[in-house]
Order: sequence, then C-alpha cells, then structure tokens
Amino acid sequence: SDPKYAAIRNDLIKTTLDHHLSETGVAEAARQARVMGLTPEEIGLYLDSVSKTLIPTSPEAMVNWMAEALSADQQSQKMPDAVMAWANRDVEAASTWLGKQPPSAVRDQAIARFATQASELDPEAAAAWAREIEDEQLREQTLHEVSNR
Repeated sequence: SDPKYAAIRNDLIKTTLDHHLSETGVAEAARQARVMGLTPEEIGLYLDSVSKTLIPTSPEAMVNWMAEALSADQQSQKMPDAVMAWANRDVEAASTWLGKQPPSAVRDQAIARFATQASELDPEAAAAWAREIEDEQLREQTLHEVSNR
C-alpha cells in the first residue's frame, strides 16, 4: 500500500502469489490474497495470468477461488470460460461441480456455455442441462441453440 511501490504493485502481487501457489497450492495462494487485502480487480488480473496453468492442474480449486474472490461481473465474464476449460479436460468433474452450485446468473451462464458445447456430443444431455437454467430468456435461447446444432 506504500505509494512509492505503486508502479511495481502488480509485479509484487504476482511474485508473492506465485510463490505461495508453487510452494503450497491454490488454497494457500487464495488465503494469501485475502491476507494481502487485494481487490477483486487485482485478483482477477492475477487469475488471468495463471488460469491456463491452473485449470489443467487444479480446476476445482481455481473455480472455487474465482467464485469466492471475484466480483459478480468478473465471475460472469471469467467463470463460464474456466468451467468450459475444465469440462474439456474432465467433463464429469466439471459437470458434478456445476450441478452443485446454487442458482445464480454466473451458474446460468456457465450452464449455457456447457450445454451449447455439449450439444454436439450428446444433444439430450445438453438439453437437460439447458433446462436447469433459471433465467427464462437465457434458458430458451440455450435450448434453441442446442436444438439447432
């Protein structure tokens, strides 16, 4: 928080969190981010820089950190992509996690992306997922997209 370090703040954040991430994992990096009092924007920048590494190695921990630390707007932007990247590696684990999430706009967006992508592989399962979307307009749009694939 010292103004004389403002120019290198993001580098200091990255170095500190990278250290905790490599030494003890995602949970410890998330804890350290909380201790440091980082803003959702700062955490979002950091997660952007490591997401390609964390999704393949620690997908559940990564999406849980995103759900905990990011603002609702950031979650809407980042979570669907993270869940899809996870599903591309382990569809069963990602769909299990997604099915356990409480209803929210972020969950709806993630399900919409998931169902649309899955429609090429399993149209019936994709339609079932689409029907789980709470937002009526998004649900109808997703069902339409699923049926047209």
